[in-house]
Amino acid sequence: MITKKIGEISGKVMSMKGMMSGAISTMSPEEMSKAFEENPDFFSEILKYLDPHTVAEVLNRDQDFLRAVMEAIEPETMAAVINTSSEWVPKVLEHVDERVIARITDESVEWMKKVMGAFDPATIASISNANREFITRVLGHLDPKVFAEVVNDNPAFIEAMVARLDGRMLGEAFRRQQDFLARYFEGMGEEGLIAIFSAIFDQAFAQGVTFLGELEVGGKREKAVFTIQGLEKRKASRRNSKK
Repeated sequence: MITKKIGEISGKVMSMKGMMSGAISTMSPEEMSKAFEENPDFFSEILKYLDPHTVAEVLNRDQDFLRAVMEAIEPETMAAVINTSSEWVPKVLEHVDERVIARITDESVEWMKKVMGAFDPATIASISNANREFITRVLGHLDPKVFAEVVNDNPAFIEAMVARLDGRMLGEAFRRQQDFLARYFEGMGEEGLIAIFSAIFDQAFAQGVTFLGELEVGGKREKAVFTIQGLEKRKASRRNSKK
């Protein structure tokens, strides 16, 4: 109860203009990461009351400092905090420059491998579904080979997470980021590819996925839209047609 109340007060104070940047400027990455490691429950409470826009501004401006803090924190500790902040994180991502997230991911490969393995698939899917546009844009800035390396290290997580993604987001990603996905799949290992496509087809049967592709017709390659319609939707459609 005390931790919750102090976290609430601290979060509101840190959200005041200039307070968070000022606090960061007086601390080293080692000092901040140590505080985070020693008080994860306290920081989980603070996040609930921090203004998402203020946090996003700090992320956009102080990414080098925050990447250093992040890499000094045990991935499991960071994942535990994110796993309990599924409603707050999407609000922050609404204001974050997607290039910042892409850069941090590309430059922290080993750490990202470990933290991804500690994430709760349902929480990350929920965050992704709430920020479909942001996630789609991030893909355009990520290094496909780096992303494939991270995914190859966590096939079980990826399969469980993708199976929970909104089919519309998958379709949008396929449509808008074809170049990234083509290079990404080139770097995927067999186990990672199986996990990804297994989850995509499971999701397609559940709710349907639409994406853009090409067909060869009469010796010419033509653009085509492919739709894998949800199995349950087809059943419902057949039942309604019989009435």
